[in-house]
Amino acid sequence: MSLFAVEKAQGAELALHVRCDTGCGRRYELKVEGVDYQRYVERVEVIQKVFPYLAAPMRELLISGVCPRCWQELFGADDTSVEKHSDEDD
Repeated sequence: MSLFAVEKAQGAELALHVRCDTGCGRRYELKVEGVDYQRYVERVEVIQKVFPYLAAPMRELLISGVCPRCWQELFGADDTSVEKHSDEDD
């Protein structure tokens, strides 16, 4: 995973800045609760339970470093939620 910055957002929320590792370099900002991020870092539970509010493709980005669009190109996944996630390079 290419988590390259964590910054405080509003309240207890954090903004995770993540870059795709497959070479496309797309960047994503994921907003998560600070408490959930700590649980993720400490590997307290599986990511689905830690971040149930993140879409599955965004959780996969955190796990594998592969963004939704590259996942679709690499593995032919039919994930219609790919277009729902914005990135800075388009």
